[in-house]
Amino acid sequence: MNGGEYAINEVSAPAQEPVTLGEVKDFIRIDVNDDDTLISGLIAAARETIEVWLGRSLITTTWDYFLDEFPNTQGEFDRGHAFRHHGDFKFGGTIRLPKPPLQSVTSIKHFDEDGVEQTLPTADFLVDTASIQGRITPTPTTFWPVTQVRINAVTVRFVAGFGNDPSDIPETIRSAILLFVGDLYEHRESQSEIRLEENRTIMRLIWSKKVARAV
Repeated sequence: MNGGEYAINEVSAPAQEPVTLGEVKDFIRIDVNDDDTLISGLIAAARETIEVWLGRSLITTTWDYFLDEFPNTQGEFDRGHAFRHHGDFKFGGTIRLPKPPLQSVTSIKHFDEDGVEQTLPTADFLVDTASIQGRITPTPTTFWPVTQVRINAVTVRFVAGFGNDPSDIPETIRSAILLFVGDLYEHRESQSEIRLEENRTIMRLIWSKKVARAV
């Protein structure tokens, strides 16, 4: 369980989209270049919408994840880490990262009790990239440090996404993006908003890839 409130911020955007402009034009059967800029924008919009709905990163993206404090187990056991204070450290707790799949954790920074920003040594924490939702815990011989009481006292920078290339994305998601871009393009002059949930084919394609919000 994550302690306190959290926020997330995109540090570096994906270098490319899960589907290419050429793939979309083939799908919607357009062989002219007049709407290339429009279609490229629709691809990004479709990807962002599906990412939010799924709770995932698709193409490799770097994020900053902010917590008001390190997590604790509130008196219970969390995989062997019992909540207690030990000198200047707080024992226990698992950080569960949003936007899976997690590729790596770049850094964990925090403001100590004196308000000085510190960077945790990588040897002091363990990273789980095998679970659907990536996790971080202290090593069995270390503790989470106690932070200054302030908002966003902890910053976890991490890299998430299926990979750098469109071929790394599951085909069900790529197919859903193609369908969604087709819908958006077809109704581009409509005054009514096109909702992702209105296309049942899209929903069937991506439903199994939806993940819960990090808590």
